[in-house]
Amino acid sequence: YIGYILSLISSTLNHIELENCSLEDSSIKYIVKGLNDCFDLKILNLGKNFLTESSIIFLNELTTKNLLDLNLFGNNIGNKGLELFHFNKIEKISRINLSNNQITSIESISLFLDKIVLDDINLSRNSFEEKEDEIEKFVEIL
Repeated sequence: YIGYILSLISSTLNHIELENCSLEDSSIKYIVKGLNDCFDLKILNLGKNFLTESSIIFLNELTTKNLLDLNLFGNNIGNKGLELFHFNKIEKISRINLSNNQITSIESISLFLDKIVLDDINLSRNSFEEKEDEIEKFVEIL
């Protein structure tokens, strides 16, 4: 139903808050379908749901070219989700919140950042497994 509702108001929507709505991967398919007509959407908050790497496959289909801010805080995107992300259709995105997402690999983050230039990325509350010297190399790249 949410995808249908979004399609009805898509022409005027520029910010949507779906934080803590108990959304699962299967919901994202319909949400993305409803949002693809939201040409002015700038902020999408999907924080504190039950999203995994499977949601990223659907988010990759998002064609909202004006999206600037994507919040995925408090989900379970993980390293695999970072690897699946691409930004072929989202051209202007400048901020992503990936805090508290079960991300453990600096290498996955590096590969993710090779795909896009961001002004702001939040990676707090993730537990990185790399050794100190690997983290130092990563910080140098930033």
